[in-house]
Amino acid sequence: MENVFDQVKTALNIQEVICRETSLAMKGKHLEECPFCGGHGCFSIQAENGRFKCFQCAEGGSVIDFLMKHLGIDEAGALQRGAAMAGITLDKPASAPRLTVVDKILQQAAEYYHQNIQNGARAYLIEKRGHRDDVLKKMMVGFSDGDLVNHLAKQKFSYDDMLKSGLVRMDAENGKTIRYYDFFSKNLVIFPHVCGKKIFHFSSKDPSGKKPPYQLPADFRHKQWFFYNQDALKYDGGILVEGENDLLSVLEAGFFNVFGLIGQISDVQIKRLERYCKTNTLYLWMDNDYDPEKPFAKGLGYVRKICQAIDTDNIKIIVYPDQVKDPDDFIQAIKDPKERKKTVDALIGASVDYITWEIGQAARMEDKAKIISHLEKFGIFQRITRQPEIWQPVYVDRIEALGFPRKAIEAKLETEHDLKQKLALYFEAVGNKGAADPIVISNMMFEFFKKEGKFYRTREDEVFLLYKNRTYSISNNLPFNALIMKTAKPSANPGAGEERLERSGEPGF
Repeated sequence: MENVFDQVKTALNIQEVICRETSLAMKGKHLEECPFCGGHGCFSIQAENGRFKCFQCAEGGSVIDFLMKHLGIDEAGALQRGAAMAGITLDKPASAPRLTVVDKILQQAAEYYHQNIQNGARAYLIEKRGHRDDVLKKMMVGFSDGDLVNHLAKQKFSYDDMLKSGLVRMDAENGKTIRYYDFFSKNLVIFPHVCGKKIFHFSSKDPSGKKPPYQLPADFRHKQWFFYNQDALKYDGGILVEGENDLLSVLEAGFFNVFGLIGQISDVQIKRLERYCKTNTLYLWMDNDYDPEKPFAKGLGYVRKICQAIDTDNIKIIVYPDQVKDPDDFIQAIKDPKERKKTVDALIGASVDYITWEIGQAARMEDKAKIISHLEKFGIFQRITRQPEIWQPVYVDRIEALGFPRKAIEAKLETEHDLKQKLALYFEAVGNKGAADPIVISNMMFEFFKKEGKFYRTREDEVFLLYKNRTYSISNNLPFNALIMKTAKPSANPGAGEERLERSGEPGF
């Protein structure tokens, strides 16, 4: 269900709000000057995406972010101001949520674990891991002593209800109960996953490192649980990390818009991220580990899995030194607390899009054939062809810097054209080109040009296509026929271009 922040963002036209609040006018695609740094020709507003960005001072975000910065108010104040502009009545602050018996057990358990933090967890979390006490309190981080069952029994909770929570297990033999015991064994750091006023989930880590990290099984998690600290989904520019220690360190660096995967990424989490990215920018800050045998598993593999599933410009990837294990280690290595936020801010500012990131991954390979194979395997050439034409040379430059001739790269992009691919797959499916349905083919071509260009009709009932800054008359004429041949006809010999390049002495693909 859409939250109130999304409702306000959707209801407001960000361009109208910014122009009205600043008394500045648009000049082409940019505001006449940036209201924050005063720069000219650098403040872009994307009304269709509800976003603004200054390419000089790097301010950017949603309409809520603009109101916060421009008016010097907090997020709640910006929400109220935006809601008033949109004619949306905000609900009164919600009363305490109704808690089921299981909800109360989870709450009691979180408080019990947190009270036990003195018994070993502080030494691990503060002295060894370098976390701050105030953040541990905020996140209710705790420690298990193996005696939760007895504590809950003293609070008059039934064993049946304890079992329903997942925090308590039972041994039985011949249908008879032998004992009840804690799901989280003794001497584990416990992380309650708080959402609003409820506990949605628990995860754990063993300070000794002898036991692997584990969490409540899926059957016992709240059905609306997605991430650790998922309340941060209300913020634009969310930072997604993997583990609990990563998240604590990012919080300590001064960033509250952070949430964590906790374990392998699931399809449900990807769907929730896809929804988030429709209106917000997502920064991926994953661990630096990678398994080449499993390209979609572990840290860098998660980057790829997310970006392959969600094709959007609203995802940015934070890149940091290869020798650093994870965000937690990166931040903890910065001893001066004041420098932490500044350094992480710089990392975020230097974050890259997925195409650039994947080119960077390919650059680690010395063999050129492997580089091209890598880019082909993950569809990077296809993705480049889907980018606005003005951006494509930037990616061509980056691939060229890896030692490939520009002409070969451009030829490769031409063969990776979406329309050509779709038509080739269709012809392959029907087997015989003579059996191809011309209506199906024409619809595929129409949908492509509608997406990449613009059709319009004159008063004389003539139809024209505006495509790549050139106008074509839709009729049997040389320019239009040449366009169709260039964009739609699959190459009879895909390797011909490579052969020519090799014969000319240039390395081809």
